[in-house]
Amino acid sequence: MDKATKRVRVAELEQILSAVPSIVLTEYIGLGVEEITKLRRNLREANVAYKVTKNTLLIRAIKGTPVETLSEHLNGPNGIAFSLDDDPVIAAKVCLDFAKKNEKFNVKAGWVDGKALDREGVKALAALPTKDQLRGQLLALMNTPAQQLLGVFTTAQRDLLGVLTARQQANGQ
Repeated sequence: MDKATKRVRVAELEQILSAVPSIVLTEYIGLGVEEITKLRRNLREANVAYKVTKNTLLIRAIKGTPVETLSEHLNGPNGIAFSLDDDPVIAAKVCLDFAKKNEKFNVKAGWVDGKALDREGVKALAALPTKDQLRGQLLALMNTPAQQLLGVFTTAQRDLLGVLTARQQANGQ
């Protein structure tokens, strides 16, 4: 690869890494073509990108940025996964799910909101709900008082109807 191409790749990486909410650094030694294809398909379905690049180019791209703390984990063949949405959790979830099924795939480290994460930190990040799940929980919380109020109003009417029905049956016998 000539110097001009390297500069272009470094610039691309800088642009990508400056705009993403989180990064998951992975090791993929020993994965076959089928497994890599399956990983990429899983990531693509979750709107997560996966890049494999030379460590020297990645080190140049992250130098002087908050992501630079990941440079200590850049040894051997690495891939970086990052969400194309603004959800910092989804890349960690997909990578850890894939790592559970494939012993050769390893999550090494991560980065979110200016903080470097070790493997355990990435696991903790993946345990958090996604933005869509949080939105659903918030809507459920907002809807609960209205449902309870409706229940209070309908309970009185249902009870009154039960009393009237019982009285009618008692008078009719």
